[in-house]
Amino acid sequence: MTKAVAKEEDKEVDINSLNKQERKELVKKLEKQMQEAVEVLDFELAAQIRDMMLEVKALG
Repeated sequence: MTKAVAKEEDKEVDINSLNKQERKELVKKLEKQMQEAVEVLDFELAAQIRDMMLEVKALG
């Protein structure tokens, strides 16, 4: 089971149970978090967020 952690809510989300619109919203949140990580030069976190985004996008 693949899970992503939404930063604002600090809760795990089962991305397999999300519908297409919810996945799109999650990708947008992750993109914002990734950009914030880059701005503070936390490239390791940005890479982890990128990987989560790719997993969500792969589900369609």
